[in-house]
Amino acid sequence: MCPALGITTKSAPGIAAANKFGEFVLRMQGQKVMIDPANGGGDSYVNPVITGMTPNAARQQSGINWVTLNTIQAADQINSIKTWFHNNIVE
Repeated sequence: MCPALGITTKSAPGIAAANKFGEFVLRMQGQKVMIDPANGGGDSYVNPVITGMTPNAARQQSGINWVTLNTIQAADQINSIKTWFHNNIVE
């Protein structure tokens, strides 16, 4: 599974801080913070994306149906995806 973290625009205020946060989250130290329940309660039930790390023991590991997104296909269909989201979720 490939981790993804998005920063919306390179000209946004605080872009340097956003980049540093992204770099931190995708390093071993950041992953350790993210899976520690003392740092986020229910938000700590993420699966680490760094090889060799063990997920929070309280997090369910079996019976999960992962969905793999084809990012190239999604990019090709972005306008129809946005329209569907607006019509079905926003409205």
